[in-house]
Order: sequence, then structure tokens, then C-alpha cells
Amino acid sequence: MKKKTLAVLLPTYNSAQYLKESINSILNQTFKGFDLYILDDCSLDNTKIIVDGFNDDRIKYIKNDYNLGISETLNKGLFLIKEQYQFIARMDADDWAFSDRFEKQLNYLKQNKDVLMCGTQGYWTSDLNNLPDFNWQYENSYEAIKISLLFSASFGHSSIVFNSDIFKGNLKYNSKVDTCEDWDLWTKIVLKGEIVNLPYFLMKYRVHQLSNHRDKSKQKIHFEERSRIIASYWSQFGFDLESKTIYKFYYSTKKLNAEQFKMDLKVIVNLFNELSQNHFKALSKKEKLHFQYRFSRFILSFWKRANPKSRKSIKVWLLLLFNIKFSNKYLVLKNMYR
Repeated sequence: MKKKTLAVLLPTYNSAQYLKESINSILNQTFKGFDLYILDDCSLDNTKIIVDGFNDDRIKYIKNDYNLGISETLNKGLFLIKEQYQFIARMDADDWAFSDRFEKQLNYLKQNKDVLMCGTQGYWTSDLNNLPDFNWQYENSYEAIKISLLFSASFGHSSIVFNSDIFKGNLKYNSKVDTCEDWDLWTKIVLKGEIVNLPYFLMKYRVHQLSNHRDKSKQKIHFEERSRIIASYWSQFGFDLESKTIYKFYYSTKKLNAEQFKMDLKVIVNLFNELSQNHFKALSKKEKLHFQYRFSRFILSFWKRANPKSRKSIKVWLLLLFNIKFSNKYLVLKNMYR
């Protein structure tokens, strides 16, 4: 049986106030040949009334019998549709897509058949009617994203279009991860083949202060989950790091004595030295400079959190200048002395 071209998975839970705007942005795409699966995770608001207000045969509404959470809801959707469609797009109930999003992503994926997953750039804002003056950009290339995933999720989740072939086996979202299920999945997909971000800004992401990774009450859980994902992913580069070590290097604010701090600092520097030696060759000059900056700023962040009193210590500066190989000394000073 020939597969249809595109399915869109839009999970929602009590997001009625934003849902109509999100659905409209999908229905108004210049590429029209898709089905939109709205996966209602047992909402208690008027989600169904809003969905029923659309007269469009492309909309398929599925409501869970009880609340499953986003990972299991997405897995349920994937199981239902993965054999029927060539590509599967993600969308969130509170985000908004520019009208040419699917057209640009599908054109790219059809022209680059080895690419398994394609994201885009997007604007992060609390008010979708007012775009921010500045937005960071995700890495574009596969080689850069492989390194970037050691530090961040590197994709806007609702910008993703998958090649459905990646779900032929047992690959799915990890239901044991509550706050960064997307990052966890990306670190598995990247091992199977190419994943990229297009350079175009094709999404608006709505920022909520009580979202999983911004909610202060969930921050420790979020950082612990991140640490487990990152530790597992570092092992793909040949480094055996415990999740508690990752937590200390990346997130902990616990102060360290001078000797422990210098020992840990050397470990971090050596990680980045080996990473640059083994993986910088495939990067562009611009990407190399970006990661040299990113490594330096990571070290500075750890320094400020773990032993801020030594910021003016000549011994620590000499330790860094003597041991850092991933960047030239001038850039190290420029990026860290602030």
C-alpha cells in the first residue's frame, strides 16, 4: 500500500485558549496534502468544542480515556499512523507555524533522502503578535548538531518533521522522562542517521513560565533528567561519565574546595580537548568558532558556580591556559575574562 505523504501529530492537554490559533496555522499551510491528528490527553476544558468547530476532513480527533502524559500520548499517535505516512510532523497546541513551513521541510527531505529528521528555526516569545528583536539559532548541520546535543536539545520540538522509517523498530519516546522527552529521543535518532535544522524561521514558540523546564518547582527533576540523558550521550563519544558528575559539571551550584575544583576543571578541559580533536574536522570554520566559544563559556559557568572566589587566581588561569587545546589562548581570554 502506498503511503500518504504527511501526518501531523498535535498533542494537547487543557490548552483550549491557544488551540484554535495553532490549528489554523496548520490548516493554512501552502502544502495541503496532510492529515492533522489532534491527540487530546483527557483535557478538562472545551478542547473538543474547539476542534468540532473546524469543518475540515483532514482533522482526526482522538481523545485518551485517561491522562497518559505527553510521551505516551505521542507514542500512541505514532503507533496508529507510522505505517500509513511517509513523513510525520510535530506541532504543539500553543505554538504557531508559518504557512510555508511544511512546504520547505518536505522539499528538503525529498531532496535529501538520507535525512531522518528536520527541524527549523523559530521565535521564542510570550506574545506571538510581537516578535523579539533577537533570537538564538540552532545548529544547522548534522555534524554540528551531534556535538550540540551534548549541551542542549538543539531543536524546537514542534518544528520537527520525521521520516517515518525511523519508527519501524522499537524507537519511541521514553515515557520515564517527564520534562525533556524530546532531547532523549534526538540522542537516539542521531545515532541512526542525519538530522538537520533548516536556517529558516518557520515557527513561533509560546513561552510559559510554568512549562516543564521553566517551572522552578520542577527544575531539579528537569536537571536530573537532563543529566542522565547527557551522560548516556557522552558515552557515544567514548566517555564514561556518571549522571551525578554531569549534574555537577552542568548545573550544580554547590561550592567545591580548591583542590577538587581544579581536578574537575582539568576533567572538563580534557573532555573538550578530545572532543575538538576528534570531531572538529567535519565542522565549518564558523561552527568551530562557535563551539570554541561555547566550550569556554561552559568552563566559565562551572567556575562561577563551583569556586567563584578563585576567579582572580593566577594558578587557575595558568592551569587553563596551559591545558586548553581546543582554542587559541587569545580566544580563551576573550571568551572567559568577563
